[in-house]
Amino acid sequence: MTKRCLFCGRYFNPDPRVKNQKACFRIQCKKARQQLAFNNWYRRNPNYFKGRYSVVKAWRRKHLYRNTDTKRVPVRNSIFKLVLLIPGAFRKKVIQNEITFKKIGRTSFFATGYS
Repeated sequence: MTKRCLFCGRYFNPDPRVKNQKACFRIQCKKARQQLAFNNWYRRNPNYFKGRYSVVKAWRRKHLYRNTDTKRVPVRNSIFKLVLLIPGAFRKKVIQNEITFKKIGRTSFFATGYS
């Protein structure tokens, strides 16, 4: 049995475990379905997020270990050392190289080292 996707219009075979599946398996359609579900929920619960700051603040104070902002290591203090041991090709020695990585961004590192 095929169904038509509510968002892109393509036909798809629904997952038998999902009751009343409306979206196909494409990522854009999944995101559109989730956004539609949230908008419908928010329309039914318009005041859910109002006046909750004191509750959220107390919860954050109680669960400090889960709060990523208070647990995050400052960028300037993140240093990683990597020691490479490379077997020498021409001699029976091991070449040792030490490289220090310093984090300069969320996913960027600056490497310095010496032989």
